[in-house]
Amino acid sequence: ADVVGAARDLAKAAGATAVVREAATRSGSTFELIELDLASLASVRAASDKLNADSHRFDIVIANAGVAAVASTIFVRIALGTLLERFGPVNVQSGLLTFGAI
Repeated sequence: ADVVGAARDLAKAAGATAVVREAATRSGSTFELIELDLASLASVRAASDKLNADSHRFDIVIANAGVAAVASTIFVRIALGTLLERFGPVNVQSGLLTFGAI
């Protein structure tokens, strides 16, 4: 498999992915890093242009931002569930609205 990784800081990413690169090489695959900062539209365009110029075909895209979103959702559900069980929905809603207004 040919794998393309994206990172804001290529130097940090190269160090963090050294083991992956070695494993890919041993198995006859490739691992390439490109610079991509999702907060910068210019960076997104540059990465897109590079990938298109290299004629990369993508079978799977893994975006790790979803991992953080799932973790925070689970945390909020556990916290709210505990609050709802202890204080009831009306009190929790009133408390959250009051806290949010501060």
